[in-house]
Amino acid sequence: MTEVLEPLVAIPGVRLAALATPDGVPIASCVPAGEASDEDPQALAALVSGWLASLGPALGLASWDFGQRAVLRGSRGTLVVRHAGAALLLAVLEPGTSADELRLPLDAALARLARIARGARSQAAPPPAPLPSRIAQAAPHSLTDKSSETSPRD
Repeated sequence: MTEVLEPLVAIPGVRLAALATPDGVPIASCVPAGEASDEDPQALAALVSGWLASLGPALGLASWDFGQRAVLRGSRGTLVVRHAGAALLLAVLEPGTSADELRLPLDAALARLARIARGARSQAAPPPAPLPSRIAQAAPHSLTDKSSETSPRD
């Protein structure tokens, strides 16, 4: 998954990029090369999970595409979240970096993630054959109508 995250952390102003499940379990994370990050990916994944869970009921039907993109701005930086199917794509930005500058790179990362998922599915072993079933044998008289065979035709 680092091949999805590395192009994001190469963008100036991005401190951390991560993938997490919607329930807060981190999948992968990446920081810029040669830099140390004080952000904990596990804590960020848990924060985002709780944040999105509380936003849903608060917004209700106010937003049709709720959860596709969320931005949380703070004094130490900005957290950008994109919903990626069964995962969340997170990016932590330096203060002063615009979250809008990351729209296109996040869309590209989501496309790479989808290609990787499609490739993994196509390389997976084919499903096993169906289990053998027992076909009930029909009674001989139910297959043919004996009365029509013996009756004379006019």
